[in-house]
Amino acid sequence: MMKNIAGLSHGTTLVVATIVGGGMFALPLALENVWFTKGVITLSISAFFMLLTGLMLVDVNLRFPSGTSFHTFTKDLLGHRISVIVNASFLFVLYVITYAYISGASSAFSGVLNKLFGINGATWSVLLITFLVSSLIYMGGSTANYVISFFVAAKFITFFLATGSLLESVKLQYLTDNPELNGVSSFILIIPVCIISFGFHGSIPSLIKIYGRTNYKKVVGSLCAGVFISAFIYYYWLTLSMGVVDKATFAEIKRSGGNIGPFIRMIEGAKAVASMEVILVFFAMFAILSSLLSASLGLCDYFRDLLKNRMVKKNEMLPVLLTYLPPALFCIIKPDGFLLAISYAGIALVIWAVLLPPVLLLVARKKGVAATYHFPLSDNTLKLFLMVGTLMWIFMVAEVFIN
Repeated sequence: MMKNIAGLSHGTTLVVATIVGGGMFALPLALENVWFTKGVITLSISAFFMLLTGLMLVDVNLRFPSGTSFHTFTKDLLGHRISVIVNASFLFVLYVITYAYISGASSAFSGVLNKLFGINGATWSVLLITFLVSSLIYMGGSTANYVISFFVAAKFITFFLATGSLLESVKLQYLTDNPELNGVSSFILIIPVCIISFGFHGSIPSLIKIYGRTNYKKVVGSLCAGVFISAFIYYYWLTLSMGVVDKATFAEIKRSGGNIGPFIRMIEGAKAVASMEVILVFFAMFAILSSLLSASLGLCDYFRDLLKNRMVKKNEMLPVLLTYLPPALFCIIKPDGFLLAISYAGIALVIWAVLLPPVLLLVARKKGVAATYHFPLSDNTLKLFLMVGTLMWIFMVAEVFIN
């Protein structure tokens, strides 16, 4: 019934809610090397690349029955060995993202604990955040979905409350700062964060479920509209965050680990309003928790599926422990790895969000699998796209090892 009545706004909202989340706090700090103008251009190119690969996946997904998962059609088209590599990349991305969001949420929340209860240190914050989120996932069912929906709604409400009063504090000279670049490596270092900022690909099977196979125009339309609106929100956020604080202050926060707590205090310091830090903390918590729940729910579902023959009941504790215990322990050991973790996750995301879609589409076309929606680019263009993406991924990995 839903697929007969769902309008374009339904899918667009899903895409925007998936894209815009806790990664917003990593983006301004990641772009510190190239600053505002060059950062916006790089982000725009990344958004266009990710939209194209998303549309490739729509073409591939619609060649299979509605409800077919990303990993199912990967295995059918490319075989078991390639599927193992994709699954490994998928697990790495979700694990690193889970760690990053626990780190970010605890960084924001630790300041609240210190002010209200005099508790100093990130460990208690990590434990409380992990207990809250893991409890919601353990309960399962509609509870987690309702809480995620609440956090998503609260995220956007507090976002506009937090940023509205910052508009008058934006200084043009901050935005027009033109830093000296360190060659191509300056851009290579920010591309992973730009890529993961538009990581909506996991929601494509959900969009097809919402609209049905015959309404592919709404799937395509909601992806295009969702990416456009998300990019506009990012531009707005970058204008505010990079326009109220000078580049030198950004660089100092980045050197200290680039976590969300110091970032919030930096923005709050630019606007001497008593309530600003409170609103920013609430926005950060809602944004990160909604992203953390969404990402970790996918990871926990993966473990439930993997262990379904070994578990006594559906909501067994083991998948929850496997999902949250390793990243929580790593957060206690290394509490300020938020920005670095987002970068590593972006490098891994390139494998299954940039490189894999053109490969899947080329194989599907070669095998003659019947298509409902035809991605407009030719096979030669897909091969060129794949070559550019591969070179980009090699440069990213090389840059990580060099640095």
